[in-house]
Amino acid sequence: MYRRYYEILGIPEDAGPDEIKQAYRRLALQMHPDVNKAPDAHQRFIEICEAYEILIRYVQRENVSATSFHFPTPEERADLASWEEVIREARERAKRQSEMRFEKLQKEHEAFQKSGLYDLSLLLRYFFHLAAVLIALALIAFPIVMAFAVELAAFFYLAYFWIIGTFLLWYIWSNRKTWFRLGELYFKPAVIRQFLSSKPVTNSDPCFYCKGYKANGIPFEIFLLKVQDVDLRSKGALWHEVKYKRKNITAQIPRSHKAFLVHLGASAMKLLTLVIFLLFVPVGCLLWKFILGLFTGGILSTFLHLITRTRPKTLYLLNATMLIKIIIWMVVLGALSRITSQHQIVTGPYIYLGFFLLIFFVDLIVDPLANLVPHNRMYMPFFRQPSRIMELYRQGYRNFLEAPVWATIYPLLKWIF
Repeated sequence: MYRRYYEILGIPEDAGPDEIKQAYRRLALQMHPDVNKAPDAHQRFIEICEAYEILIRYVQRENVSATSFHFPTPEERADLASWEEVIREARERAKRQSEMRFEKLQKEHEAFQKSGLYDLSLLLRYFFHLAAVLIALALIAFPIVMAFAVELAAFFYLAYFWIIGTFLLWYIWSNRKTWFRLGELYFKPAVIRQFLSSKPVTNSDPCFYCKGYKANGIPFEIFLLKVQDVDLRSKGALWHEVKYKRKNITAQIPRSHKAFLVHLGASAMKLLTLVIFLLFVPVGCLLWKFILGLFTGGILSTFLHLITRTRPKTLYLLNATMLIKIIIWMVVLGALSRITSQHQIVTGPYIYLGFFLLIFFVDLIVDPLANLVPHNRMYMPFFRQPSRIMELYRQGYRNFLEAPVWATIYPLLKWIF
């Protein structure tokens, strides 16, 4: 009866609850509409959810012994009959929940596409796939060119370039059917023309980012959370668990088509500038390449916003706490580096130790001190936001969870995208 469900999840019949949960998460992720484009992905997702709902209840249920040494009592037979009813109800519940989950995934995927991040990530993947082809060809051609330009023996000295390039080109060729078929852009020229040519809706709210425009575009969403309680469970010095009880709110800011396209262009500009600096700018330290790429991308996107007279969407991230963290980062990294007479940035031997200490301990020091300031003032944005969002900040809501590493990476990703 249950064998089919075990086969759907691809696990043995003696699998425990943890194995069932791991298999479900792995397969459900594979059926995500952003990953799986197969026409039967919806039906397979339903089957996976149904198998999970049935098996997770089955393995957690106490087995009723019905061996030759024990005959079921009337109570146990009634329990078995009720279990069959539970199975039927579980099937129906699994189908309903799987439909709801799939619809939620579809809505999240559609929102992800409309946000512009889907197209940016897709373009970035195309860029790296094209770069891989060019690198493979360059690795193969380099020993040959050197053999003709310098001496024939150079081909043998540099043979490892040819070997690496050949293996890379073979891998690309083996995946040639999908190498440059990564997906279709959501914002095709026709969609962009529709955005540009659409007339403002007379009854819509005014755009917060462009003065004089109506909010006829996709609204910008800000995710805010408020920690209500922290549950710390400890069993000695070597084991502890922290659970945050928090309240989440997704606030929408009205935005016009113009503001949406400008924000999308600013994100693309930041990302492209960062990639160019990481790949081509001759700075010795990778960390400083990254920082200079962020700084240059920020300047270019600022010019774009000034030219188009559009407010940046990321101004809500800048508050007193964030400014203090940025200053600490720049002071520490600057103290561990120096600029030579050739205008090159040279880092000291402790630069990456400093980076490790910054990313793990700055948030642990700054955030508790910022919490001592009353009325959430250290987390209030410097630049004005819509009144209802400013009221949420006054109530104690914040942009992200105060957790080491995450408190650094999350605002950085939100600033880029």
